[in-house]
Amino acid sequence: MTRIWMAGGAAALLTGCAALIHHGKYDPKAFAPWRIAQDKKIEGRALILSTARDDGLAYSGHPPGMAGVATSQVLPFGVIIREAAKRVLGDLFLGGADTSNDASHLEGYRAVVVPRFSDFVYRVRIFGTSQLDLSVHVALLDARGQAVFEQNYDSGWEDVPPQERADPTLIDRAAHVAAQRVMLQAAADVRDWLLAHSPLSGEPPRGAESPGPGAASP
Repeated sequence: MTRIWMAGGAAALLTGCAALIHHGKYDPKAFAPWRIAQDKKIEGRALILSTARDDGLAYSGHPPGMAGVATSQVLPFGVIIREAAKRVLGDLFLGGADTSNDASHLEGYRAVVVPRFSDFVYRVRIFGTSQLDLSVHVALLDARGQAVFEQNYDSGWEDVPPQERADPTLIDRAAHVAAQRVMLQAAADVRDWLLAHSPLSGEPPRGAESPGPGAASP
């Protein structure tokens, strides 16, 4: 499998036989309609902090095996991960969430979260269920920009609907859901950390049914 890291509109040079290159795009409609239950939300506002390089990061490669030889996928994971983080944390925090590339203005936020792409693997099966797996490193920063909590999160294998003919747009959609699933895991830990270390008056104790795919409701 080939991995080429690139920013913006940089082109990927592929060796070997000609392959169909699918350029995936960020699509807010591709996320699952999960919502965090009202009684699991917490006070405050979150900031999703990234760099321009983070935002411009894209994956380019093809899955192993004969089924994947003819297709190469380009996925803008920088944007997908940032927007998945904003969607999930904006739902967790009653004050919503912002995104920024400016690390010099962190005041006014209860949580400053830095999600960064870690790894991605996918496998394609014609006439069967294809799968992909996304890993994201997430750090929670204090007001000085120092990490107080960080962890690598893995989506686990995300299924892509069976297809008679290869449809790379289904990979795009599954990648959005995988990023969303990862950020739900991270949101549960961010919530627990805040309730343990900086609870606000009237908030539930740490570990009170943290949000996650099982706690989210359509």
